[in-house]
Amino acid sequence: MPDHVQCRDFLSRTNYYQFSGYARFFQVDPAGGDNHFRPGVTLAEIRRVHALDALLRDLSLRHLARVETALRARFSLHYGEKVAPYETFWDQSAYHSVGASGMPVHDLVLRDLDRSKAPFIARHRTGSGTYTDLPVWAAVEVMSFGTLSKCIEYCVEDEVRRRMASDFSVGNQGFSSQIRSFVALRNECAHGSRLWNDVAKNPPSVLPKYVGRAKRQVGQFNEKSHFKVFLALDLFNAGVSRPPLAVAVERLMKSDATFKSGILNPSPY
Repeated sequence: MPDHVQCRDFLSRTNYYQFSGYARFFQVDPAGGDNHFRPGVTLAEIRRVHALDALLRDLSLRHLARVETALRARFSLHYGEKVAPYETFWDQSAYHSVGASGMPVHDLVLRDLDRSKAPFIARHRTGSGTYTDLPVWAAVEVMSFGTLSKCIEYCVEDEVRRRMASDFSVGNQGFSSQIRSFVALRNECAHGSRLWNDVAKNPPSVLPKYVGRAKRQVGQFNEKSHFKVFLALDLFNAGVSRPPLAVAVERLMKSDATFKSGILNPSPY
């Protein structure tokens, strides 16, 4: 079947703009205005990379879901024990300032609570815009992952963060950066964004011994590669996810050299 027939059928089910982001890497010089495809390039070749990237997003979301669920549980536990189970988690005094560029954390919490239509939140809502008797373990269930990550990172009580890092057997140093990278990856995956040949939006801090071990296994990779986020996810999911995400990604990469290159050493346009 000619490429143009396959292409017409494929694009009837796939957004052209999203797919064209993959096709650019098979063109002669799109940045310079030459959109001709390199000699020998086929639609099947581009579609293979596109399909592998979709599988990678699905894999990532499954591993991210486990971490997100555990983070909600551990934050509510340690915040409730170390600070208070009620009231304070939506108060300004509970968090450090995020600076002029971001919305204050307590405002993010209240925004998520106010948006929620869940009965277990609505019954605690008061006319004054507060949630006096709402327990933190209920509130975390309606916070966005981004809001939760900021609660963890900017919590005034440092012991909450230290205990959480200990629960996951990861160091306190770099803990917040890893969670930020998870939030960014989750958003990319949830919106069908391209991971192949693109850099991680918030590269995490990962101990050199883990990075070195991974490079011996899969080869050298860029410090801004999404593969570094996968390593961090595996540290959080140690003993829970089988196989580890990095191992599953390695299997995907072995099926296509072009895909592997674009994951380990992305060259975003």
